[in-house]
Amino acid sequence: MDQLRGFAIFLMILVNFPGSWNAIYSPFTHAMEGIQIADLVFPIFLWTVGYSIQLSLQKRITQSNIDLLTHATLRFLLLIFCGLVLSFFPNGNWEDFRIPGVLQRIGFCYIILMILFRFFDFKSAMVVSVTLPITLALLNRFLVYGETGPILSIDPPAIEFTLGARLDQFFFGKHIWKESKVYDPEGILTSFCSLLTVVLGLFSSHLESKYKKRYVGLFIGLFYLILGFLLSFVFPVSKTNWSLSYIFITASFVQFMYLFFCMSASEGGPNYLKNIFCLLFGEIGKHALFIFFMTGILARTKFFGVLRTYIFQNLTILTQNKWLASFLFSLIVYLGILVITFLIKRTLMQTRSFRFSSTKRNS
Repeated sequence: MDQLRGFAIFLMILVNFPGSWNAIYSPFTHAMEGIQIADLVFPIFLWTVGYSIQLSLQKRITQSNIDLLTHATLRFLLLIFCGLVLSFFPNGNWEDFRIPGVLQRIGFCYIILMILFRFFDFKSAMVVSVTLPITLALLNRFLVYGETGPILSIDPPAIEFTLGARLDQFFFGKHIWKESKVYDPEGILTSFCSLLTVVLGLFSSHLESKYKKRYVGLFIGLFYLILGFLLSFVFPVSKTNWSLSYIFITASFVQFMYLFFCMSASEGGPNYLKNIFCLLFGEIGKHALFIFFMTGILARTKFFGVLRTYIFQNLTILTQNKWLASFLFSLIVYLGILVITFLIKRTLMQTRSFRFSSTKRNS
């Protein structure tokens, strides 16, 4: 699971940290319809949140409801606060302040499902958490807001005429994604739809703990892929709308990636794969959300902007290809994060070792 989270951070760096926004390989840009590599990052985060919720509930089964609710609420508030800090930093301008965001959506999905699956039995919680996003996805697909008001339509509506866009405009006004001005990619209705992605991760964790067989996860992934493909004829694949086809197709990808990392880490797997994936993704995956927050802060600083321009220009001269230079800059950023993460880990281990030795000598 740590390796899967680390892999999501790796893809996120490729998407969010190019050397130049004018020289990005197309797979690392978001698609209005269809799926590209960039559109797989957020579903991985949400899927792993669902998987972790199941594990957290199992570990806290003896904990009182009040203690668990306090723990979930504090984590929810922390995620919301960090998301708002990212929106507010560095200009602190209320006019450009964006209320929704990635961390806000993760916090929202987390606390909703923690409450549902703790205070209701598993079947009831599953029914609610699956029915609600599907119902809203249906409304977002077939309910069109035109000049004369809402109407039902078979044809897919333009994004600005969907129920989700209208809700974003009504509740957030101009405090939404500045590049769209009419909707937010992490808006209200699509956040409810994204609950289904989290539930699929939770469901995978539940089945794994119940059956103890990896091939069950393989069949689930194939089922999601086929279902997503069939749904795409009615619900166009779209991250912007977080459509049903997008949910199941991306969930199948995450399921397969999770199984791949599990097999590589199993006792029968080749040692070199274990070592490579642990080195590249494992440690970073343990601190995925913290790294997401800190890199978000870093990307908004003037220092990073100057450094990015300097490195990109030199890479362009070296490679004579600005797209390759832009991609190489992303890899350098990830390598830097990797090195810093291991340096911090080593420092902490040395500090703990020193404290343990001092305590032993004193004893």
